[in-house]
Amino acid sequence: MSDVVARAAKGDITAFAELYESVYKKMYCAAYYTLVTEAEAVEAVKIAADGVFSGMSSCKNQRDFEALFLKKLTDKIIAVFRSYRKSPAKEDGRANYIKTQMRRLTDVERLAVAYNALFDIDPGKISEITGLAEDVVSKKLESGQSKIADKL
Repeated sequence: MSDVVARAAKGDITAFAELYESVYKKMYCAAYYTLVTEAEAVEAVKIAADGVFSGMSSCKNQRDFEALFLKKLTDKIIAVFRSYRKSPAKEDGRANYIKTQMRRLTDVERLAVAYNALFDIDPGKISEITGLAEDVVSKKLESGQSKIADKL
């Protein structure tokens, strides 16, 4: 896989597509369960992928690629969170029960729960990715998991 990363870092679109395919589902799930609408999730992943392609030269292996993708996706998700505060809440109507329960969490709880569940990363790593204090992420993860567990 390092050969694919090296080719993608040199601008090989086919190699980038192969890497993208290997992480798309997890990245989309993170965006889908964190953001309000499916369209926002698709757009967030697309914008993150564009940023990753531009920053591929910093990637030495698959792990670097995934970390860069998650960072770019997180940046976009946080930007969308900020837009929620400026506009009325949007309703998707097609949301399943779990997504409905996730929507009831605060932005930070939703992000922490989704990243912990989908990527199996601890509050320290989530803190590094988001720039939030680790104790805040820890508390939000715990409270978010507790709220979700009560509903499932």
